[in-house]
Amino acid sequence: MAYKINDLYETEEVHFVTECSNPISFEEIINSLSVEDITDGQVTNISIIDSTYHPEAGCVQPGSYTFTIRAIDYAGNTTLQYCTIDVYDSTPPVITGKNLTLMYFHHYTSKELLNQFTATDVTECTIEIIENNYEENHNKPGVYTVTALATDEYGNTATATINVRVNDIFSPIVTKKDEVVVTTQDDYTIEYFRQFIYVEDECDGE
Repeated sequence: MAYKINDLYETEEVHFVTECSNPISFEEIINSLSVEDITDGQVTNISIIDSTYHPEAGCVQPGSYTFTIRAIDYAGNTTLQYCTIDVYDSTPPVITGKNLTLMYFHHYTSKELLNQFTATDVTECTIEIIENNYEENHNKPGVYTVTALATDEYGNTATATINVRVNDIFSPIVTKKDEVVVTTQDDYTIEYFRQFIYVEDECDGE
């Protein structure tokens, strides 16, 4: 029984390598084999038995699995070939985030920002914030970016960025001196009268 695809293992135990998110099927494994019998020639009665590898669901956890290939000729003679298949994860996680709109007096913590991100992967993921332009500007109206990094158990990474909009919906408060005495003998500039007007904003200050 010879495995045609990977010559490296031709004289050893048959060894397959596949990706966890797109695992090789049993049909593909069987189609990759060449089984010959001295009397019958090409043998087509090939099946897989005793398998710890189950690709039917379309996704397999990374790890090492075993199965046995059984070939039977026309006379009923049976040959068994024990195989190993290593499943690797080289696919990065999928990370997404939700944009935020906040009032300038509502300061989101790093933990609250982190909760805006979600990541999915076939293995466990960790998420961390790697760039936070919002933190130092949390009380200044504007739009700021926050970027998070997702890392799975095999070191595959992906990033996502959200926009945090900081709003100020309160108008400035204007106060003035009710009465200003002037004379006809002097010239007065705009700057002179400005001293009697005071404008204050809750967000921007004076």
